[in-house]
Amino acid sequence: MKRNFISIAAITFLFACNKYDNIVGGAKPVHELLTEKPWQIVGAGFDDNDNGIVDVVENQLTDCQKDNTYHFHQPGNGSIFDNVVDCTPSENLNFEWKLLNGDKEIEINLQKYFIVRITEHELLLRTNTPQLAEVFLLSYMR
Repeated sequence: MKRNFISIAAITFLFACNKYDNIVGGAKPVHELLTEKPWQIVGAGFDDNDNGIVDVVENQLTDCQKDNTYHFHQPGNGSIFDNVVDCTPSENLNFEWKLLNGDKEIEINLQKYFIVRITEHELLLRTNTPQLAEVFLLSYMR
């Protein structure tokens, strides 16, 4: 009986594992989610009401920033494109990035952010700045 239980547990474990399983479970690895498609920034601001999202009144993006796309390339570089509405001066820039702390944080041009959430369609970053009283969030969508 004990041997049957161990065999069943081993078979269940083998079939339950997926090549995309990570710490979060069931999702693609963070580096793959970051790099597979560009991200469009949709919000940036202090989370004044502490609800974990950038509300309309908290959003500090200018009109020219709202259509910017962020491309995370491997092995750790990226680019920002202005797209239709150009910022003056143009925000077409390159940046460097790397994942830290078991893919729970990302460093972009030496600024560290906590990865609050990353899915196929959403990326939410929180500043890693203890001296700030309020939390600053960056929200991206695909």
